[in-house]
Amino acid sequence: WRFFEKRFMLDAAAIHCLTESEEERIRELGYTGPISIIGNPVEIPKEPRSSPSRRITYLGRGDISHKGLDRLLSLFGCLVTKEPELTLNFYGCMDAKVKLKPHLDALGRDAKKVLFHPAVYDEEKIGVFTESCLYIQASRWEGFGISIAEAMAAGTPVAISRACAISGLLETTGGALILDDFSEKGAEQVAAMLGNSKLSDIQGRNGRKVAIEYFSTEVVSEKMESMYRQVI
Repeated sequence: WRFFEKRFMLDAAAIHCLTESEEERIRELGYTGPISIIGNPVEIPKEPRSSPSRRITYLGRGDISHKGLDRLLSLFGCLVTKEPELTLNFYGCMDAKVKLKPHLDALGRDAKKVLFHPAVYDEEKIGVFTESCLYIQASRWEGFGISIAEAMAAGTPVAISRACAISGLLETTGGALILDDFSEKGAEQVAAMLGNSKLSDIQGRNGRKVAIEYFSTEVVSEKMESMYRQVI
């Protein structure tokens, strides 16, 4: 920072940030130039979800602390007592199963409702989202969270931790359920939404609308081109 990065950043003609919280941190470092807040782009499936099963999904790396996988299991343990037909499905983090064993053991018989799957891509990934009744990201910190935006684009209701940098936008726009708690209180919030099909559908439609307006490839590319034109 002292010998290179500070001068490099402060001399920038413009800076692209993914979220408002990222912009705040850049400003704290002393940058006064123009900043454009533009999220990561995602493909928008032509058809949103139709008849999802009672599957809760997490898709991403198996970093337990960073991604809050232990918190997610704690939340599920409280939630499954209210909604016993639910399953929790992890995609792309098969290696986390061994590390999560103490948390799985704490679930007792409900541990069999926690399933681990290989990573999925493209159409198969979209299928996972559309078949899910909820996508949850329990991260303790998260710069953006591309899977969050992808789930929203598929019309799947989304619940995320407030620590996700994208939570400010999604709380303001109603794009996701924001969780501050991953025990009984948080489970009650999730159960209230899942137990009301109308409310769940509204959440899914709101999330898809926000994804189209903020994260579609068309919108993001136009904003990026506009930022570069202003710099030129």
